[in-house]
Formats: sequence, C-alpha cells, structure tokens
Amino acid sequence: MAIFQLESVSIKIQNQPVLEKTDLTISRDNIIGISGPSGAGKTTFLKIFNRLWEPTTGEVLFEGKPLTSLEHTQLRREVILLFQEPLLFGPLVRDDLLYPFSLPRFKQAPPGEKSLQKTLQAMSLPSSYLEKNSSELSGGEKQRVAIARSLLLKPKVLLLDEPTSALDQDLSDSLLDCILHVHNPQLIIFISHDQKLLAGANSHFRLENHKLKKMEV
Repeated sequence: MAIFQLESVSIKIQNQPVLEKTDLTISRDNIIGISGPSGAGKTTFLKIFNRLWEPTTGEVLFEGKPLTSLEHTQLRREVILLFQEPLLFGPLVRDDLLYPFSLPRFKQAPPGEKSLQKTLQAMSLPSSYLEKNSSELSGGEKQRVAIARSLLLKPKVLLLDEPTSALDQDLSDSLLDCILHVHNPQLIIFISHDQKLLAGANSHFRLENHKLKKMEV
C-alpha cells in the first residue's frame, strides 16, 4: 500500500495557483527531494501532507485513508514537518529535546540519556550540549537540535524544509545518512536547492509552473 496518494490535487494561495490537478502515488521506504524556483510554493506543497495547508481541490490519502478523516493530533504524531527556521522551546538543549514528550498528543515515553546523547552526536553535536543554553546556539546548531528532536519522536514520515540551509558543507553532505543512523522513517520528503542532497534522494521532483515534474536521479 502507498503511504501517500494525491488524487487530482490542486493548491492555490490567495487565488494564485501553486499546483494544478496532480495525481501522485508515494510508496514507503522512499526519500524524495523537491526543488524549484523561489516562490513556486514548495513549502505550501509540503504542508498538505500533515494538514497545515488544505488542497483547494482533490484529496490526499495517508495509508489509504483521507487525511481529513484523521485527527490532527494523530496525524502530526506520525507526520512531522520541520521548517527552515526551527523553534526551540526549552532553556537548555536537553529541555528542548524532551519538550514534545510533555505534550498530551505525544504519548511515547521520553527517551533515556543514551538515546539523547546518540541523537545529538549523530547531528555532530557533543553530548555536553545537553546542558547548553539554547539561546547561545548558532543557526546551524539550532537546526541540528530541531532535527534531533524530530527524530527522537520516531515519526513514520519526516518532512524537511531546506534542512541544510544553515549547516556546514560536511554535515550537509552527510545529513541523510545521519538521519537514517538514528531513525529510519517510512518516508522522508525534503525541499532543497542543494544538488548533492538532492542526488541522495530516491526520487527528485521539481515544482515549477504549477506542475510537479519528475527529474532524473
């Protein structure tokens, strides 16, 4: 069974078309890269997978069920979207990593110390950063902590908006491997202009002129 299906999906923003009548089947065990010019609506497209944005027409299915039939809390436990400029929620990095586990909608037990350390280290941050003040982090460090926090939740689907925008080249080049070292989601969809990152995807689509075009990988 496909993990996502788009059935004649169209998207508009303030009556301007982003995507026109698109059918797409997305299978499990997939890494999909999305590219396209600035302003094409890539982030809005990503939002439809966890209902932060609703299609103008058409329907999105998740594991064979319409997204509209699922509770927002259930869906967003399983389909996590990480924006380009992530928010941090705790005074210390440790607090931020554990923050989602204090919310009623996330019913998992909080991760232990070894899991926290391993996940940080996979993002090229030493375990000592657990006690670091979040306000002292650089933009790239905040991005890495936010990715680590998402991975600790073990989502089925991980959606990433320009995940390497604030990372150095070495970590950008190895980001997908770092993610899979910690947790292997059933699906990763990311937006990027980074050609090396896009080359690591199983499938590459370009959103341009309201169409989603499959590119050669």
